[in-house]
Amino acid sequence: MELTTEALTALLNRPVESFVKEPLGVFSSKVSRLTITLKGTGTTSSFICKEPHPDRGNRVGESFATEARFYDELAPALRIRVPHCHAREEDFIVLEEVSCQPFSWRSGATDAHARAALRALRALHQTANPDQLTWIPAFADPDFRAALAARFLESWGTNRNALCQWCPEFEAIGEHLKARTADYYAALASPGVLLHGDAHLENIPLTATTDEGEDHRVVFFDWQGPRRGHPLFDVAYFNVMSLPVDARRAREPTLVQEYLGHTPDLAERTAYRHAIAARASGIVEMTAGWSRRQLDEPGLGWVAKRCFSAAVDHRVQELLH
Repeated sequence: MELTTEALTALLNRPVESFVKEPLGVFSSKVSRLTITLKGTGTTSSFICKEPHPDRGNRVGESFATEARFYDELAPALRIRVPHCHAREEDFIVLEEVSCQPFSWRSGATDAHARAALRALRALHQTANPDQLTWIPAFADPDFRAALAARFLESWGTNRNALCQWCPEFEAIGEHLKARTADYYAALASPGVLLHGDAHLENIPLTATTDEGEDHRVVFFDWQGPRRGHPLFDVAYFNVMSLPVDARRAREPTLVQEYLGHTPDLAERTAYRHAIAARASGIVEMTAGWSRRQLDEPGLGWVAKRCFSAAVDHRVQELLH
């Protein structure tokens, strides 16, 4: 559907006189800011418009349609803060523009940001109705696990040397994962709660205002790849992706304990390590089809070093034999 003043008037139920569409970048979707002017008032309002990524349709268990369905069926019932969805069609979603506090990928999440994000993740994991989740990809599904494992093999076979430049010690773990990727995901199948699936500091930033209550200090963006599985998958994902290696090593035990509300027992420590292995394999899966230029980009280097170093630190290859 083409965005026109007439279409926006109908979709937003506001008399739109004109609008400006300002591209903000290509992330998991094409993202733009829509600034509309209302007829006869000169008043403007801003929204975020998401459109399908031009070449990201091959991600296992991720799609633009999934995000649209999330806003239709799940978002209204959750106690976490998500942008309000004003309108959606097959080829775009119009969302509330939410002001957030600045953050630095290089420096990582502050203590306040990390604690608030993990509290909100706990609220997410506790509030979804399982009967509403049957369409969400699940680690309990052997076909889904097999697809993830196949993507790992495809990418590792092509990109192993380029990926290991960021963390040479990961190579032995990558070789181990060739035969065991699906098993690590299988270990994360239960209890099958709703997971964000891409829980890092950019997708769970602090809101610009903090007067909305404890559960709403952060806002959750990017719902193209939710999962069902063990809640510590999201926790490990956030800690590893959102903190530089040294900061993660120093803060990780405290953050896991704060999420759980108690010192983790052996089963929880083991699940967390399985989640670390899955996150590392996910970086490999992600790069299937990438060019050498993309594999050498510093942004991938930051992420790969964080995820692969965590897998090395947690000796994940010792979990399954």
